[in-house]
Amino acid sequence: MSKLAAAIVAPLVFFASLEGALRVVGYGRNVSFFIPDGRPGWYRTNPRYTELFFPASFGLKPLNFRLPKVKPAGSIRVFVVGESAAMGVPEPGFSVAAQLRAQLRAAHPGQDIEVYNLGVTAINSHVILHIVRQAVHFQPDFLVIYMGNNEVVGPCGPASVVGDAIPPLALIRARVWLHGTRTGQMLARILGVVGVSRGENQEWRGIETFISRAIRSDDPRLQTVYRNFSQNLAAILQLARRNGIKTILSTVVVNLKDAAPFASLHGPALSVTQLKTWRETIDQAKLALGLGEDSRAQTLLEQALAVDPRYADTHYRLAELLDKKGDAGAARRQYLAARQEDALRFRCDARMNEIIRRAARTTAGTVLLVDAAKAMGGDETST
Repeated sequence: MSKLAAAIVAPLVFFASLEGALRVVGYGRNVSFFIPDGRPGWYRTNPRYTELFFPASFGLKPLNFRLPKVKPAGSIRVFVVGESAAMGVPEPGFSVAAQLRAQLRAAHPGQDIEVYNLGVTAINSHVILHIVRQAVHFQPDFLVIYMGNNEVVGPCGPASVVGDAIPPLALIRARVWLHGTRTGQMLARILGVVGVSRGENQEWRGIETFISRAIRSDDPRLQTVYRNFSQNLAAILQLARRNGIKTILSTVVVNLKDAAPFASLHGPALSVTQLKTWRETIDQAKLALGLGEDSRAQTLLEQALAVDPRYADTHYRLAELLDKKGDAGAARRQYLAARQEDALRFRCDARMNEIIRRAARTTAGTVLLVDAAKAMGGDETST
């Protein structure tokens, strides 16, 4: 028993000693989302926070603002968390947080209301959970959650440009914690020096960064993505509930009608003969579209989908035709199929939104669901 205790305690003592020594000599940096500001009791967002998850050369940063850790007496504090859609890219002045701030202050002119935008480009639920764990100590009254677009392409996703595999969720969380320590930063620097750097990770080019990271809708790794998202969302809601924070949880709206798929891939089981048939059919459909023969084009597109139902762009072209005919319900189903089959998975899909709805239903009393996707026509049940 004493040997077992020594085997556990000795590494912990060594780690604590090394961590303390590194902090004393000033090695490493504070990678918290909020870091102390010059004014006592005040904090500001950390411009180097995302270096915990991305190369520094990506240049991704939270919005710059300051706030006191202790909320002013009588004020109401709201935090909005999420990805670029929550951040308000390309203009945060029109973000969810900015509009919510203006509406609340107009509706309650005598009330001191603070609304802070904690959204960050390219992050996902793994990072948002890390942010919320710190944010709850700043006494928010409300937490607004708008996330779900980057689960596949963000940190530890199967299409991430900063990793090749999805580690187990416990390992992801342990790694985030370790990288937040000075010891972890030292190890990462050592491994970065001796390892081979991947050139594709050195510059942030938006969507172009992910052009070689296509993922089919039937990729088995997506099941892990959905499971991780569900568990991270549950952990965020539990944190909010334990800290007495009311939560507004929204499904995610994506542009279906005006956004063609970013990338289309053929089904993996398509034979050479089937591919030849598909190409001939699509060529005829394009010709019919060019001649204004919409009915013939629709028939050909439907035939192409019967050969290969995985090709996203075919669904989108058919949706446009159905929309033109005025068949809104059928068009929506095809737009949704185009979104689901889009191989560059930057848009929240139907499964992700259903996870959000289920989380709201199963967290009784503390969560208000705003079903924005359904209300704005982005769901099959929309009217």
